[in-house]
Amino acid sequence: TLVFTPPSELFSEREWEVIFYTCQSFTPKMIEKAIGVSNQTVEDILSRIYKKSGVGNKRGLIDYCIDSGFNNFIPQSVFQKSESIMPLNCQFFSAT
Repeated sequence: TLVFTPPSELFSEREWEVIFYTCQSFTPKMIEKAIGVSNQTVEDILSRIYKKSGVGNKRGLIDYCIDSGFNNFIPQSVFQKSESIMPLNCQFFSAT
């Protein structure tokens, strides 16, 4: 079951975004582009997340999220930032 509200108050909204993308196998560079912050900021956020969750690396974080049921969480920002695959001027039917 997908979850759209943070499953815990342990992490900030930004940390939840980084957790989400990390669980989707994004690299820090990919996360940087996805959330619009610098690579150093992503690394700093990951360090805080690792400390809070008691893990030392990406694999440990993913295992922690699976064990805690956090891997089903999708942050609202994912939907706000996603672009439509349909152009705005797309028409399903044309008048002929």
